[in-house]
Amino acid sequence: MNKVSCFLSSLDANEEMYGTAPRVDVWMLLEYRGNWPKDAVKNCGIPDISRNHLNHYLKTIPNSRLQLIKKYSNSYESLMFYIAVSEETGPRLYGIELENYDNLLSLDIAAIIRGNEYLLNKDLFIICTNGEHDGCCGKLGMPLYREISESMYGPDTWETTHLGGHRFASTIVCLPHGIYYGRVRDLETASQLFREYGKGAMNTRYYRGRSYYDKDVQAAEYYLRAETGVSSLGAYRVANIERDGNHATVEFSCPRYGKSYRVELTEYKKSLKLLKSCSDQKPSHVSRFSLESFTLV
Repeated sequence: MNKVSCFLSSLDANEEMYGTAPRVDVWMLLEYRGNWPKDAVKNCGIPDISRNHLNHYLKTIPNSRLQLIKKYSNSYESLMFYIAVSEETGPRLYGIELENYDNLLSLDIAAIIRGNEYLLNKDLFIICTNGEHDGCCGKLGMPLYREISESMYGPDTWETTHLGGHRFASTIVCLPHGIYYGRVRDLETASQLFREYGKGAMNTRYYRGRSYYDKDVQAAEYYLRAETGVSSLGAYRVANIERDGNHATVEFSCPRYGKSYRVELTEYKKSLKLLKSCSDQKPSHVSRFSLESFTLV
């Protein structure tokens, strides 16, 4: 009997995607052109001294994350190292060309993200193709990436290692905002998402969450936008969060119109049971968020 993939298990369970993005405030994206094993970051061929340098910042910068990236075909001699700061009012992207991994040792990442050196004025897109980590990312992510690589968005799109939530393959993150999208299956959809992002808008149909929001706030933002129909990335700001057990109340302000909205929601941690990964032997519980009330304050 053929084993059911985690992608199909999630679909069959009618799992919603909002409120499922991992928390990441600072992204480090390091080009590595070798093969990616299951735990690619840990077991790649990058020299230990360079990895230890990055690990120092991963430990000292809250909610930071390291991703390996590469291109399907690459003629450049230099290696790229990007740093993206995902935050509500000042998301930014830095880009640094490396001759080799030893160049990382001279970089003060904490200082870089406080300044303007290496700052780029562009968008960056990463798509998980790490099939060794989960089969769905290889079967669904790699073909999509290759299509994108031949499109107008190819220069700004990179393959990346495990992003989290492979049952939502193909998974894509738009940087520097850290907007997670899932179940992106074709070039037309990916191009639409990239085009909207370039115009400062988001798409709720494929939305998983903003990486700099906790998961309950991600879900609250989805409900807010579903109710208001507003897609502009900068339309709302989180004004207040109150939590009581599995219940959360999130207040958003709308600076442009001087309005505020209150979203109350409940997290049901054992609402659904499914395969979270293709390697799972049996289904396990995942959370589901439910809207309790939506009010104009």
